[in-house]
Amino acid sequence: MRTIQIGSTLLRCKDYVCSRDTVYLPKQNLRLWLYINLTDACPASCPFCVYPSACRNGGHVHPDQLQKVLSRISPFLSGITLTGGEPMTDIPLIEDVIGAVKETVPLDIELDMVTNGLNIEKMPAIHGLHRITTVHISRHAADDELNAELMQWPGAPSLLTLKNVFSSLPDRGMTVLNCVLQKKGVHDIPSVTEYLERAAWAGAANVSLIGMFPANSYCKENHISPASFDFSEDARFSVWNHFHDHDYCHCSTGDYKALHRYIRYYYRSPGNVQGPDCCRQLVYGSDDILRAGFGQAERIDV
Repeated sequence: MRTIQIGSTLLRCKDYVCSRDTVYLPKQNLRLWLYINLTDACPASCPFCVYPSACRNGGHVHPDQLQKVLSRISPFLSGITLTGGEPMTDIPLIEDVIGAVKETVPLDIELDMVTNGLNIEKMPAIHGLHRITTVHISRHAADDELNAELMQWPGAPSLLTLKNVFSSLPDRGMTVLNCVLQKKGVHDIPSVTEYLERAAWAGAANVSLIGMFPANSYCKENHISPASFDFSEDARFSVWNHFHDHDYCHCSTGDYKALHRYIRYYYRSPGNVQGPDCCRQLVYGSDDILRAGFGQAERIDV
């Protein structure tokens, strides 16, 4: 593994691209994706969340401090995701952080946001929304009531609400519905097709089917691997490609011919429970600390 130095910290980084076969080509650069946890507040209590509610104390990033860090690590970044907690708990903070990114990071670096749909009807009016490439919206069942139950959040937005928001966006292609697969929700080909049909009706352009990482007992007991789905059983599915990163994870992309339109789907699934012994991403926490990954990863002083 090759290394990069950020501040006083030397990081061993993934230095190859994922493969369709057994050939892993070297990466041209060692840039990393940055996740910014804007806040640790969230109204939902998803039992499969890797950031359980017990860890939340209401903290949030300070845009001025973030901007200083961004100005120093910008050359090492390949993309940025705004996440949490739930970022849409504080829309002015989102706007301030977008401003900090615009001031310090080149325009060709992708900026995404992940939300559970809180205040989603206010999203089209976010100042600087045009700078965001993709918005990932968590929705874990086709049915509104079941989705709210799985998220343990009665306020989860309905599919009709999402449809109205998608129709008001400047680019429908920026929308992704993130669905965590689980035994109580989307778990087989029929439930996948139902989910994709309703997502297409709502106007979503993309769906991401996510295999749970075994973060807790709920995840272990309710785990469904998207790799177990045989999409060849249904002619409405097309699979474009399949990639893997040794036995750490694997993914595929394809499309589904729904009643209303084609919709693209993507699945990703963790493989080996033991993660790689190299840095895959940077994380800027709601405590204004930069780390070499999630959880108890090494702190980086810049």
